[in-house]
Amino acid sequence: MAVPGRSLNNMDLRTPGQREFVQEVARVVEDAGFKTEPEINRSFDLSFYAVNGDRIVVDCGLAVNPVSSRNQIDHWTQRLLVARPVIKETLVVNHSFPSRLHDLLRGRAGIELVEYKRLPQWLERYKVSPKRKRPARTARIATNVKANRDQILITAEALALQIDDKITELKDQKPNSPDAIDARDSEISDYQALKTQVEDLKKAVAKLTASAKSKEHAAKAAISFVDGVQDWWNKRHADFLDKSAGWGLVLSAVGVCSLIGAHPMVTATVAAVVGGRSAAKALKDAIKVNVN
Repeated sequence: MAVPGRSLNNMDLRTPGQREFVQEVARVVEDAGFKTEPEINRSFDLSFYAVNGDRIVVDCGLAVNPVSSRNQIDHWTQRLLVARPVIKETLVVNHSFPSRLHDLLRGRAGIELVEYKRLPQWLERYKVSPKRKRPARTARIATNVKANRDQILITAEALALQIDDKITELKDQKPNSPDAIDARDSEISDYQALKTQVEDLKKAVAKLTASAKSKEHAAKAAISFVDGVQDWWNKRHADFLDKSAGWGLVLSAVGVCSLIGAHPMVTATVAAVVGGRSAAKALKDAIKVNVN
């Protein structure tokens, strides 16, 4: 291991014990998985790069005098300001520090006092990659719609035909009581609302281009469709409990949602039913998942 050097003048200020301490600190840094490098202009003892790319410099082995602490801090601060944005942070490593030094450092961003025995633990923070910001829902949906454009159009068309068949079936019914008529008309209305969502989605996806405006329009139509499926399912899920009929329409709706990249609560129920469980049990579990 090569210990980074300092300028001759800086090293001349070191005692043999301090030079040995610099070497010990360098070993701890390298044992933590970082490659130490000579610092820019050799103003500090050593430097290394954090996983996220930040350059961290280290001053070590300093015999800090409480009386001259303010001057020492001013010196560190000035060097840090000059070196930024190349240098992100300065670690000052020593076996201990006077409390006055901690008091004077309050409000001084970019300078950290680290006791030698705590250095390995402190270095762990530089191993963590920054969390990638998850794309906004609209952006994610737009990407999925663009990638699955043709499949969405085909599946949505199949869903539209199934809805038409269901509406025709309902209109052919001849309920014989006011309550039954109201129930049928309400169900027809719910399926018509779902059909409108499907048609809006088909139009937006069919017109999808590379323009940002087109992508945003398609994403909003897709999100509206998914919300419409969830709303329809919330109202009509009881119609499918312990029945084998009608699940083709549900599967088509879930298929479109999956292509869009959104999964309403009905998805969990369908997956469970396909796996062989009863719709009632699957729905009960899906509601628990949705609530949690």
